[in-house]
Amino acid sequence: LEMVGLEALPGMQATSLWPLIRGEVEEVHEEVFSERPPRRLMIRTGDWKMVYYPNDPDGELYHLGEDPDELCNLYSDPAHREKRRELEERLLDWLVRTRWRPEQAG
Repeated sequence: LEMVGLEALPGMQATSLWPLIRGEVEEVHEEVFSERPPRRLMIRTGDWKMVYYPNDPDGELYHLGEDPDELCNLYSDPAHREKRRELEERLLDWLVRTRWRPEQAG
């Protein structure tokens, strides 16, 4: 939107990528979040990506540096429990900051 001179829409929560495209900064976000109905939340940070399904014991966790095609789901792997917990906490912090409610996910 900034690139074409438009204002952000009311309620939009985003950061412009225009400074990154122009080469003014090397990184815009340390982490990226997304929501996709029905009830799917995602966090991506560094080489890690986690997809969380509220009220569901299953999820997805990938080390994208080693598994860029997301073929090996590490979500239930005890060896990656700490990374999963860290990403869950960051996702929860984001949900609290943005006042997300489950009914918004579809």
